[in-house]
Amino acid sequence: MVDRIASSTLHRQATNSILEQQRRLAEIQNQLARGLRLTQGSDDPAGIGEMARLDDALAGLERDRSNISTLRRRLGIEETALLGVTDTLQRIRELTVQGANATQSPESRHQLSLEIVARLDELVALANADDGNGRHLFAGTRDGATPFAVSHASVVYAGDDSARSIEIGNDRLVQDSDAGSAVFLRIPSGNGTFRVTPGAGNTGDAKVVRSQLADATAWDGQTYTMSFSGGSYDVVDESAVSVASGPYVEGELITFAGITLTLEGNPVDGDSLEVAPSRSQSLFATVQQLVNALGDSAVDPASSAKRHMNVQTGLADLDSAIDHVLGVRGSVGARLSVLDQAESQADAIGVELTQVLSNVRDLDYAEATTRLALQLTGLEAAQQSFIRVQGLSLFNLLR
Repeated sequence: MVDRIASSTLHRQATNSILEQQRRLAEIQNQLARGLRLTQGSDDPAGIGEMARLDDALAGLERDRSNISTLRRRLGIEETALLGVTDTLQRIRELTVQGANATQSPESRHQLSLEIVARLDELVALANADDGNGRHLFAGTRDGATPFAVSHASVVYAGDDSARSIEIGNDRLVQDSDAGSAVFLRIPSGNGTFRVTPGAGNTGDAKVVRSQLADATAWDGQTYTMSFSGGSYDVVDESAVSVASGPYVEGELITFAGITLTLEGNPVDGDSLEVAPSRSQSLFATVQQLVNALGDSAVDPASSAKRHMNVQTGLADLDSAIDHVLGVRGSVGARLSVLDQAESQADAIGVELTQVLSNVRDLDYAEATTRLALQLTGLEAAQQSFIRVQGLSLFNLLR
């Protein structure tokens, strides 16, 4: 038995073949027009999924770059503000050293103290600097409000102790500022280990001209009191136990608890000195103490000695403040360096991901053009075949 293929079947097969060829041709034309290899999910489901993953990764990199840009601008402004603080503190130090000179008159010292007052206002303004968008640099997370204000000759802080951190990559966070309490308020007093202050009731002209930590292992962090009587000195600890004593000799080293002191001048009975561990002190309080010391107009020997001691103590506090601010600036610089490194890494990763995405999604024009030519040839062949098939008929043979 011989199967018979109806003419309608041949016509339908030929038509379907032509339509399929046209569909494939349309796909290639669409790819060429859009420049994309994958234009719909059915083209390559696995490829479409890979494209989505790569697009998400590139979007994440763009967010990281935006965060890096924001951080760099904010930290750059903070570094500029801290540079201004350092310069202002250096100027205050110059004025203080100038005022401590014995040749200065009460009037000239007063004039110097007035300039320091102006510099103190400048420090408050720098501490209230913002990033240009209304966010204060040194207010912690309360950066919408002014952090520092002058109240009754002192500076009060309205910010908090926290700081925001911004993501610049996978599990990488960078702090965008420093709380004002950490920058301006919690500064070690004295030389960072101890601080020497004269007794409030001193009437002699003895003053400490040099103090240092000679043996760190012997320093126990107690508060010691040195008192003078009958031409001798006695140093007691917090339990009133004597730890050092002897005749007072001007310029001779006095050693106890790992520290050494050198005094000039002559104390009188009842004079005293306190040697206490360094404690946190406001930068603004340090500057105000210098203003008070230089503004003291008394010229008697005892007042001059006390003023000298207060100025020297204030200078030690000021040096500690300068070192502290420089340390914060170093921290800001380190964060800026991290941002530079993170941005370079993001750029390199972005180039790699873009290349991979291009390989998955973008069209190879040479290959697509070749397929287009082949598809056109196939379509033309199908059309010619259809023309031949539709002309076949038994009646043509019976003519």
